[in-house]
Amino acid sequence: MFVNKRAIMLVCFLGFAFIALSCAPGNARWDQDINPGHRAGFWAGIWHGLIVIITFIISLFNSKIGIYEASNTGWSYNLGFLIGLCFSILAPWRIKRFRTSYRKKE
Repeated sequence: MFVNKRAIMLVCFLGFAFIALSCAPGNARWDQDINPGHRAGFWAGIWHGLIVIITFIISLFNSKIGIYEASNTGWSYNLGFLIGLCFSILAPWRIKRFRTSYRKKE
């Protein structure tokens, strides 16, 4: 039985998108009215930075989803967000450039 690789990749991407949105910035988990004192920290910042592309696209259609969590712990959340942002935006370009330069040497 032949399985299309693009179909598998699409299903995996959509599954990841749905999982990622359950932990997106601006959800009830960090709401101070529901959970007072519970703020997003370093690890939440890394996760929010990693899923920033998905949350940006969804935030265009849903006003309840944000890109950045306003209820955070401060510098530790910001550091985690920047680390996650670098991995999600800059890492794919670096891998592609490394692979092409490696192939040229051979």
